[in-house]
Amino acid sequence: LRDDYDRFRAGLSVLALTVDGAREADPDPALFSTLYHTLSYLCYTDSDPCDLYFAFLLKYLDRHGYRPMLTRCAKCSQDLRNMQKLTFLASAGGAVCPDCGAGQAVSRVTLEAMRRMLQLEDEKLQKIRLPYKVRLELNDILPAYARCVLERRIRALEMGVCDNMHKEADEK
Repeated sequence: LRDDYDRFRAGLSVLALTVDGAREADPDPALFSTLYHTLSYLCYTDSDPCDLYFAFLLKYLDRHGYRPMLTRCAKCSQDLRNMQKLTFLASAGGAVCPDCGAGQAVSRVTLEAMRRMLQLEDEKLQKIRLPYKVRLELNDILPAYARCVLERRIRALEMGVCDNMHKEADEK
């Protein structure tokens, strides 16, 4: 990690989140597994650090009881899977339909990527390959969602882990 600033920053952020969310004398094997695999893949694979960071952040929030609503409107429970012009409203707890309010624009592809990352086993996190546009949307909505639901200042979310994202060669 010390040789790659982006990987180092992602690793530092997931460690800081873990320390912030850890409760003394209350082990969390599931969170440790996610942390272990995320750090391992940051060190020993060519996985994009932003992809691993976003997956960790989603799983972290889920394990703390804050799984965002992704397939149904967070306000009215309408099925979102066939709707266009969706938004993500952190204060509502996830994606919302056009009738229920405006938030940060989000594509169905990004919502599906989030859903799949939440279902993915920790041992397979290195398989995540997010398109650049999905990374941009996640960078806008995930840290803001985490700040909203956790209701406190978390330095790890202010590090801007993926603020300097680079386009992959296949995204032209």
